[in-house]
Amino acid sequence: MKKIWIVGSLGHMGQALIRLLDMMEYELYETDKDELDITDEHAVSLFMHRNRPDVVINCAGYHPSAGAAQSETDMAYKVNAVGARNLAQSAESIQAKLIQISTDDVFSSASDTPYNEFDDVNPVGLFAKSKYAGEKFVIQLMTRYVIIRSSWIYGIGKDFLNEVLEAAADSQVSTMELLNNDRAVPTSAAELARVVKFFIDNDHYGIYHAVCSGGSCTRLEFAKEILRLAGKEDRLTVTVKDGTPEKYSVLDNMMLRLTGIEEPSGWRETPEDWNSGKTQKRKEKTRSVHQNLYRPVNRCGMWCTDPLLYAGRVLQRYDSDQRYSLCTGKWFYPPDADAGGPSGILLPGLRRNGHR
Repeated sequence: MKKIWIVGSLGHMGQALIRLLDMMEYELYETDKDELDITDEHAVSLFMHRNRPDVVINCAGYHPSAGAAQSETDMAYKVNAVGARNLAQSAESIQAKLIQISTDDVFSSASDTPYNEFDDVNPVGLFAKSKYAGEKFVIQLMTRYVIIRSSWIYGIGKDFLNEVLEAAADSQVSTMELLNNDRAVPTSAAELARVVKFFIDNDHYGIYHAVCSGGSCTRLEFAKEILRLAGKEDRLTVTVKDGTPEKYSVLDNMMLRLTGIEEPSGWRETPEDWNSGKTQKRKEKTRSVHQNLYRPVNRCGMWCTDPLLYAGRVLQRYDSDQRYSLCTGKWFYPPDADAGGPSGILLPGLRRNGHR
C-alpha cells in the first residue's frame, strides 16, 4: 500500500485529493499549517523520515495581498519557495516522489496564445515569483518530481465559484462587479485531482500543464457561466469593473497530449461542481458505540478503544472534532470545527502502525 503525504490538506487541492483517494488503497497522511510548518526544515525532515511516504503532494501556497508589506514578502518566499525546498530535499533523501502544485502565474501577459511547458516563464508579482522559486528548488534538488501548473481552481471550499453562488443566494445582493480583462482556464479541483492520481500511480516525471478543456474565459464570463449552469441567471447581474491591465495566462496541456495522458474534462461539463453543496469542505460523519473511540484522521475506517492500536500522525477523538498532532504534541481544532471538546491523551513519537 502506497503512503501518500498530502501537504496543505485543508486547501482546494488537498480536500479534492482526500475525497478522491480516501477509500482507495492508499495510506494517507494529511497535514496543514497548524499541524506541520513546512518552513521548519527540521520538522519536515523528522516527519518525512518517521513516516517515509512514497509520494509527497505539495498543495500548500501563500497568497500575499496586493502591495504586500515586507513581512508578507518574506512569508510568501518562506512558504512557496523555502517550504518547497524543505520538502524536496527531505523527499529526495528517502527517494520519495514529489508532486508540486504550481500556477499559471509563472507566465507574464506578453502572449495571446496559450502557454505550453516549453515556453519561457516570466513571473510577474510576488506570488508568481515565489512559486517559481519553489519550482526551481524542486528541479534542482529532486530526481523524481512532477510539477503541475494549473489555473483558477474551483469546486471545494471558499473560492470564486463559491463567492458567485453565495452572492446569488443573498437576497441583499443584486449586482456583482468583476474584471473582464483577465483570461485563463477554470479548472475543477476534482478533475485536477484525477490527474494527480495518475502521477501517483505511474512513473512519469517533469513539468506538466493541467487545465480543463472548454476554452478560456475572463472572470466576468466565468461568473456568467456559473450562474447559467446553476440556473441562477435571474438572481444576480454581473457587470464590468474597471481595473488592472490585461492579464493573459491561458495554459496548454501539451505534455499531457504528447505523453498520452488523459486531460481534465471540460469545465462546463462538471455540473455537480455548480451545486453550492459541493463547494463545502468535507465534514467527518461518524457514529458512536463508545465514548472513548479513536481513529487516524486518514479514515482507515476502523475505530478502537486503545489509541495505540491505530495511532496515526494525527488522531481524531470520536466525541469531538478535536485532533491530536504527533508532530507538535498538541491537541487542536481544524478551522471548521466547533470550539470546545474534551482534552486528549499524549502519544508522542508514534507512527500510524503504533510502533515507536
